Amino acid sequence: MGKFSADRIVSVSAIMISLMTLVVLIFQTNMIREQQQNSVFPYLMIGNQGYGMANYKLVLTNRGIGPAIVESVEILYQDSVYQMDLPGFLYDHVESVDTLNHLYHSNFYPGMLIPAEETINILEVDNDKDEAIALISMLQALDFEMSIKYKSIYNQHWELSTLEGTPKSID
Repeated sequence: MGKFSADRIVSVSAIMISLMTLVVLIFQTNMIREQQQNSVFPYLMIGNQGYGMANYKLVLTNRGIGPAIVESVEILYQDSVYQMDLPGFLYDHVESVDTLNHLYHSNFYPGMLIPAEETINILEVDNDKDEAIALISMLQALDFEMSIKYKSIYNQHWELSTLEGTPKSID
């Protein structure tokens, strides 16, 4: 009984190798999962195209890798918070926006998915320099902040604020 037979040594060795293989497999799986999560990074940006030109656009673009899922959109204006996007806010709170005949807009809202490299024209003036300048003046006079909270498909959360200009992680 005190001696190990060759069969017993081979059996114990096989069990030990199987356990070590299992540990390595679990470790590799966790590394792969972490690598996948870190490789998906939606990066929303708000910018101007054609500033002061006849075809002005205020755009929201996903310059990251992977889709952005919008969780909330808020406008902070005169110490009040409005749960709406910029076009909705303008049409509800700025009467002079109705005078712009060449103004087009796109809404974005919670639950909306913005694919990588997708651009949404939030506000767009089509071929009218005077209206483009009027819209820019309206936006500058409002003195508001817009905040967009969004997440990746792996539930990593970010916030983009018009005051900061770059997304920050809120996990």
